[in-house]
Amino acid sequence: MGALPYGIFLFITSLIATVLAYMAWQRREATGAKLITLLMLAVVEWSLSYMLQLVSTSLATKLFWTKLQYPGIVIIPLAWLALVLQYTGQARQLTLYKTLLLTSIPCLTVIMAWTNKYHHLFYNQVALDTTSYTFPTLKIVYGPWFWIHSSYSYILLATAALLIMQAFKKAPRLYRQQTGILLLGMLGPWVGNLLYLLNFSPLDLTPFAFTITGVLLVFGLVHYQLLEIGPMARDTVIESMKDGIIVLDTQGRILDFNPAAERILGHSVRQNVGKSVWQILFKTPYLSESYRKATEMRKEIILENGETQRYYDMHISPLYDRQGRVTGRLLVLRDTTQRKEAQEALQYRVAFEQLITNLSTKFISLPHDKVDQEIHQMLQAIAEFIGVDRSYIYLLTENNTTMECTYEWCAEGIKPKTENFQAIPTESLPWWMGRLERFENIFLHSVEDLPIDARAERVFLRAQKVQSVIVVPMLYGQDLIGLLGFEAIRQEREWQEENVTLLGVVGDIVASALKRQQAEQALHQSEATNQAILNAIPDLMFRIDQEGYFLDFKVSDSKQMYQPSETVLGSHLKDMLPGEVAKKALEHINKALTTGEVQLFEYQLELQDGSIHTYETRLVTINANEVLSIVRDISERARLERMKSDFINRASHELRTPLTTAILMVELLREGGPNQETEQYWKILKQELQRQKEIVEDLLVVGRLENGRLKLHPKALNLPPLLDEVISIMETRAETKKLALLSDYPHQLPSINGDQNGLKRVFVNLLDNAIKFTPAGGQIRLTTGKNREGINVHIRDTGIGIPPQDISELCGRFFRASNAIHKEIPGSGMGLYMVKSIVEELNGQVTVESELDAGTTVTVSLPYRKE
Repeated sequence: MGALPYGIFLFITSLIATVLAYMAWQRREATGAKLITLLMLAVVEWSLSYMLQLVSTSLATKLFWTKLQYPGIVIIPLAWLALVLQYTGQARQLTLYKTLLLTSIPCLTVIMAWTNKYHHLFYNQVALDTTSYTFPTLKIVYGPWFWIHSSYSYILLATAALLIMQAFKKAPRLYRQQTGILLLGMLGPWVGNLLYLLNFSPLDLTPFAFTITGVLLVFGLVHYQLLEIGPMARDTVIESMKDGIIVLDTQGRILDFNPAAERILGHSVRQNVGKSVWQILFKTPYLSESYRKATEMRKEIILENGETQRYYDMHISPLYDRQGRVTGRLLVLRDTTQRKEAQEALQYRVAFEQLITNLSTKFISLPHDKVDQEIHQMLQAIAEFIGVDRSYIYLLTENNTTMECTYEWCAEGIKPKTENFQAIPTESLPWWMGRLERFENIFLHSVEDLPIDARAERVFLRAQKVQSVIVVPMLYGQDLIGLLGFEAIRQEREWQEENVTLLGVVGDIVASALKRQQAEQALHQSEATNQAILNAIPDLMFRIDQEGYFLDFKVSDSKQMYQPSETVLGSHLKDMLPGEVAKKALEHINKALTTGEVQLFEYQLELQDGSIHTYETRLVTINANEVLSIVRDISERARLERMKSDFINRASHELRTPLTTAILMVELLREGGPNQETEQYWKILKQELQRQKEIVEDLLVVGRLENGRLKLHPKALNLPPLLDEVISIMETRAETKKLALLSDYPHQLPSINGDQNGLKRVFVNLLDNAIKFTPAGGQIRLTTGKNREGINVHIRDTGIGIPPQDISELCGRFFRASNAIHKEIPGSGMGLYMVKSIVEELNGQVTVESELDAGTTVTVSLPYRKE
């Protein structure tokens, strides 16, 4: 018959193994699929090599194909063992070191087979046997290494078989069917190989037996889903699970459990096998009943273990038999305490961060006058959130040598300490300050945790009955300006470092707010001061660009404006000022912007009431395109300057006229003449010199008044003798001008508070004015009157009078009435100014009543002497 039938049979075996390898490779992600692929490819290699060895006729050819079988032969036991280890859940035992150790003998076996001619340790003798079969076969006498290889292979297979049988005994029904397939698939080739080695068959039946193995594995893959259902290592997987698993019958009674369930529920679960699980889980009948009938559900429950509570995710699912009927329930308890705590901690942190964010947002644009209120609210909000009894802020003062409690919040029942904690020396808390100066947070779960070198801090906190404390530095830039603190007084608290870090952010935010408050207060004070200064300045101020347009202005009195104030902004200089003035202003603006120097110029404007005002404008550069125009009304100053100029001219004229006359009289006296003429010259000379003396004295008195050096010496003064002396002095002048000088006053009057020389000068000046401004033939009358406050002295004349518009200015420096100037009546313009100044120095008053061309009455009111 020959070797052909055996070859065909082996070829079929290799085809089955190839198909199986392909099917396993298609499922290569499943557990064990790759090992089955390797196992079947090894079978293919062995079967095809053995087929070619059988059909060969020469010894050399047969020997070649025999050696080629050994890579597949040595792989099969290793692959079987690895497959079984994976299937039973023990693949983790195949470490790299163990894998290298397990493959060492198979690798040596292949090498020994191919190098046998050099050592004959694998085959002792090899010959052709032509008598046993109708085709020649090999007759081999094996060497010692062959038996080492065979023993090693059987040890591997025996180990795999033992593991499968152990798994078979423990496995549920479905897993037993899968396990049986693997066990039968392994035993077939094993038996065939034993028959060959024990010389019961001249042919090696192992490759033929792999046909049975292949059929069984195909059947297992298709029918029992060998690679679709995970390995059954129940003891390894279920028993080692951290989740508690309890198998219940349909009534909720305990049938089985894993060690995790026993750890969760205690030994009561072992003692209550066969009893209702709900009585163990829930002591409350209501809860037990609510879960008793649940076929499938998922819910979070809380189980108590002594004083502690733990959270569990309880999952109930039905168990079905092959007919789809519910045969029980599977209860899984997963401990979610850590997740719950982490979730609560995360929620707490998110809420805390949200609180900090909200508080921080408020401080960003908080007005400085709201900072104190917001800090108090912030201290309360954070303290209540983290559950402390007291929160506070200490600010450093006096170059960080002391600190004081400036803000504080206390829970109900906690006594505030602000008043007691002022000007605390920082050196009294060295450990505390050292940490803060290094920008480190301080958080103590217990005050007793303070180190040995913090004795002062321990005493300080114990005195306040503080249990736990947080202190964070308040930083502004790189400067420590204070500290933010939180204290638990009623009971100890634990702090999370990340939350303390968030409080550090709060400290920095508050520090910035306080610094901003100080800066804004200083700024507001500065602005208020500047505004007060600006308001006190009567000048007009304008911002004007280089084109001449008004950008802004400041005016204290709208009457100062040349045009209505509402028309200023946006207007041009040409719209507001006369053409020549606007042109002049633009020239000075351009010069100021070009040179950067202050420009000063004056101009005159006629206002709506017809009055002419003189203005002085100062232009100061603000930036490259703008100037500040400061406009001052100098009309009064200009008027005074004119008056001064007029006075100087008048004074020089008044001094020059008598001086010229006096010189002339001296010349005439030197030439000599009749006695009568000489006497007249002397009289004129004396009068002119006296007139010159009076002018000089007036100038000196006004000078002393201006400098504040005129010193009066008020005392009790009887007025009538003084008036008598003045009238006697002025009578000659009145007679010279043919005027009647009359007087009417009693010789006894109450004493006044006066100065002899000062009042003498006052009444001489007033009578001199009356004589000067009264035409010949007129009269001058001096009278007195009394009232409750003092004595009034009236000097009335019948002179030219004073224009109404000049009366209010009459007593001003250098002022002269317009009609006096027009009529060219001599005068310095200082007399009435001197009179008014002396009388007011004596607490008196000067009033003037006049009618043009009808005379003038000047009244001097002097108060009584108070004893």
